[in-house]
Amino acid sequence: MLTDLLYFMGAKQQHDGQKAQGWAGLLFLSITFLMVWKWSDWIYPMLQWSGLVGMAERVGLISEYPQATMFNVLAMVVLLAFSFALILATIFAVGFILSIIGASDIGKTLIGLVFGIIFIVPIAIVVYKERKKIKQPLSISDDEVKKESHGKVAQDEAKRITDFYATPIKPTGDLHNGREMKEFIDMASAQNQYSPNSFFKTIYSTMERVELLQRSEVTLEGNYDSLLAYDKRTGRFHFLLPNPLSAYTSELYSTSFNDEAALLEAIKRYQTVKENSGTHIVPSIILEFNVGDQFSFMLPAENAVIQPFNIADEDNFMYFYLKHNLMLELHTFPAINQREDFQNLMNQVNTNAYTLKTIIETQNIESKQSNELPTWKNMNVYEGLFAGKVLEIISNYKKMGYSWSVSND
Repeated sequence: MLTDLLYFMGAKQQHDGQKAQGWAGLLFLSITFLMVWKWSDWIYPMLQWSGLVGMAERVGLISEYPQATMFNVLAMVVLLAFSFALILATIFAVGFILSIIGASDIGKTLIGLVFGIIFIVPIAIVVYKERKKIKQPLSISDDEVKKESHGKVAQDEAKRITDFYATPIKPTGDLHNGREMKEFIDMASAQNQYSPNSFFKTIYSTMERVELLQRSEVTLEGNYDSLLAYDKRTGRFHFLLPNPLSAYTSELYSTSFNDEAALLEAIKRYQTVKENSGTHIVPSIILEFNVGDQFSFMLPAENAVIQPFNIADEDNFMYFYLKHNLMLELHTFPAINQREDFQNLMNQVNTNAYTLKTIIETQNIESKQSNELPTWKNMNVYEGLFAGKVLEIISNYKKMGYSWSVSND
């Protein structure tokens, strides 16, 4: 009878324990669900207010990738648990050793002496330093010196920025003293410390400028070669854009070859006109510097429009070639790429170039000045991109009675 009673009592206790665990599990799941549901509204603001988020960011726990953040947090938890266990083990070992040593009178005396030294020596050092500080004259601390130095640097930088924008853009007798030129030299040369492949140089050869700009490009992204022209008369910089057309047709870059007169003029020039080294037209846009307290970069000037530019003009301009310049790649390129007029112009320039190239090659049109085709530099890269538009243009001309086609058949 008593055995049965004890059995039922044990079963009742086990049932109550499992029931309590079940309720605890349900409560834990409910709390977890509530935390996930209200994380952005309740939990994260509370953690941010407590400073835990800022501390986690400073120690590098939070990453832009969720998987990396989770791994960092788990690693930190494991490290803290291990450190806590190590500290407890050390305290236990020290306590055990002290209990053994303190079992004797000599051990007690030794322990008291050690603890006395531990507490008395730091107090004596603090008192000594305070008395020495009183005897010495007051001086500015290193932190105050650094603070004052940083403050002066900030003031000087603020004055430099103010003076820059207060100085008008104008030509000067000494080119290196112009407002934009001085910033350009600083920007171009400073990039060497960020990219080992970054450099710039002055280009005096027209042919070298043509080599850089007579190419087919649909965007500036992925292109690390830049050519800037400094106007000695205005003190401004022009960013020079590519134009795959040859010198004798280069000025027709913005005229649609859907226009019969424009296309016939381009073919006529190919057949009869010699290369004119005195004129080679490319699109350009005027840039201005945006100066900050840490770096300067160039952006299209306010209300600047894309306009023709003669890269054969060596009297009024200085030309600078830049490669792997981070300020151009990070700021100037995106600013130009997002302009609708730039994108429309690149489509027009490339369509014209591919149309002229297709007609000359497929119809065996020869030049009276040379039997060689013009240099179609880099044009095989984007040929497929413009093939449909070229086919449409040539098909329209075929309907008008021209014998042009996209093949020799």
